[in-house]
Amino acid sequence: MRRVLTPEEQASAAELLYQRTERHQELVRIVATTCGRGDLYEDACAYDLLIDLGPGAALVLVEVKTVVGDATQQVRAAVGQLLYYE
Repeated sequence: MRRVLTPEEQASAAELLYQRTERHQELVRIVATTCGRGDLYEDACAYDLLIDLGPGAALVLVEVKTVVGDATQQVRAAVGQLLYYE
């Protein structure tokens, strides 16, 4: 049976989510800025970043994850998302 989080645990979880979201968006901006080539598309509801390098070139799909003590879970989530988007 799952237990209910205490108010302190809820506040801590909310703060971690906020920090991860801020860091995630910062990383997406860094990748977009560093790319320098192609047309960039963001869709927060579907994917993090899509880079279109032009006719005949493959599209580059970027899935950004922050890692805070849970690298295995984040990598699994990213791979699953990329396979789903394909």
